[in-house]
Amino acid sequence: MNRLFYCVRVCVLLLGILLISGCKGGSVPKVPVEGKVTVDNQPLSAGQVIYVPQSKEKTTTDLLAGKIENGTYKLSAPVGKYKVILSPPMMPVEGAKTPPKAPFAAKYLTEQSTPLEKEVVDSPSPGAYDLNLTSK
Repeated sequence: MNRLFYCVRVCVLLLGILLISGCKGGSVPKVPVEGKVTVDNQPLSAGQVIYVPQSKEKTTTDLLAGKIENGTYKLSAPVGKYKVILSPPMMPVEGAKTPPKAPFAAKYLTEQSTPLEKEVVDSPSPGAYDLNLTSK
């Protein structure tokens, strides 16, 4: 009886391990994405770039974000098409009563209004992921 119980426990444990490893489905490979961000041809000093997947069979449900520092950003993304939105820096100036105003036009703030679209590829041409924004 003990031996049968032991065999059942081992089989259940092995089946559980197989099911868990099979359900992970493997991760989607990502490629590096980096570019410059300018507003009216001037580097944007801070903020965040957000890539929103556009494929019908989305490879990821997460938004992919990269911090803007001194006019450049970096992130990793699966190959595919994306809408690009931006988030302004949120650090208020000392003594300010309201959050800082975005240094770029409001159209870049939402997926529905942004005109920015990028296709992430394995071997992009130089400047393929640069973002040229306007303030109006």
